[in-house]
Amino acid sequence: MGAQLFEKPRSGYRPTPLAERLARQAELAEQALQQARGEVQEGSQALRGTVRLTCSEAVLQALVAPALGRFMAQWPGVELLLDSTRHFANLSRHEADLAIRITDQPPLHLIGQRLAGVHYVMCGHPRLIDQDAPGALPWIALRDEGGEHSTTTWRRAQFPAAQVACQAHGLHALAQLALAGLGLALLPTWLVAAPLQVLEADTRGCDSALWLLMRPDCRAQPSVSHVFDALRQHCKAH
Repeated sequence: MGAQLFEKPRSGYRPTPLAERLARQAELAEQALQQARGEVQEGSQALRGTVRLTCSEAVLQALVAPALGRFMAQWPGVELLLDSTRHFANLSRHEADLAIRITDQPPLHLIGQRLAGVHYVMCGHPRLIDQDAPGALPWIALRDEGGEHSTTTWRRAQFPAAQVACQAHGLHALAQLALAGLGLALLPTWLVAAPLQVLEADTRGCDSALWLLMRPDCRAQPSVSHVFDALRQHCKAH
């Protein structure tokens, strides 16, 4: 076609309006295909199989578990194996069928669906915030073994003299430490819970995206493709 589908600002790849239109058209076509597949399935035999899903504990509690509660009951023959450990199962090594990841650059060899943007906010416990300015308060950092996380880069640029009181492996642990009042933190909006208080700050440099990923060979497995489509539709609607 010769048309540009992605732009690459500092925050990562971003689809152009043309890419978004094409994605919507592809999604409608895939939904029609899935509906036809479901009708065939209903006319033959009940859906059966094992689906292996991997995601972080934070994504599981905030997004995935509510979604699974809505649609898994309709497929009693489908067994779900869910891995929410800190070390993600690897789809390329066939350790899982589906994955939900917060990333700016999903692997190109996997079937991917962008579910939503992930916006981070600066927040902390009220009793901590009342003590001093953000740059003088202790911070909780996200420990990312894959390289420096965008939230760490942002904090160092905005508050170079800020003290890191502790580090957390994963967003769930980060949120729990912030709730305990151990320091300020940068959290996705859907992880901010009372009594945490959001502080005004331009944190767009931390933004990322939530992706649902599937191994290409799993497209032919009805149990996996049904769970993929159900998760996609639920998360995009909420």
